[in-house]
Amino acid sequence: MTYELKLPSKWKIHNKFHASLLMKATENNIYGKHHAEPPPTLVSEEEEYEIEAILNHRYQGTRSRGHQEYLIHWSGYSATEDSWEPEGNLENSNEILLEYKRLHGLS
Repeated sequence: MTYELKLPSKWKIHNKFHASLLMKATENNIYGKHHAEPPPTLVSEEEEYEIEAILNHRYQGTRSRGHQEYLIHWSGYSATEDSWEPEGNLENSNEILLEYKRLHGLS
C-alpha cells in the first residue's frame, strides 16, 4: 500500500511512499506546540464536537447500499485528528454541510 503526500514543491522529490516508510506524526516542542484539545459540547446530554471545515467527500459502498461521507476538520484539533464521517453524523451541522454541498454541486 502506498500513500500520496502533499509536499512542498521546492522539495523536488516524489510524493508517493510505501506505508512501511511512514509513521503517524506527533506534535512536540521542536515541530509545533502541543495544545489541549477542547472538550466536546453537550447537546441533549450527548457529546458533540464542532466542525471547523469539511475538506472532502466520498461515496462508500455500492449504489444501492452505500452512503456519502465527509472528511471533517474539527475545531481546536490538529489535522491528524481529521476523520471521515457519514452524513448522518452531521445532522447538527446543517449550515456548514449545506454550504459545502452547494459549493461542490452535491445538492
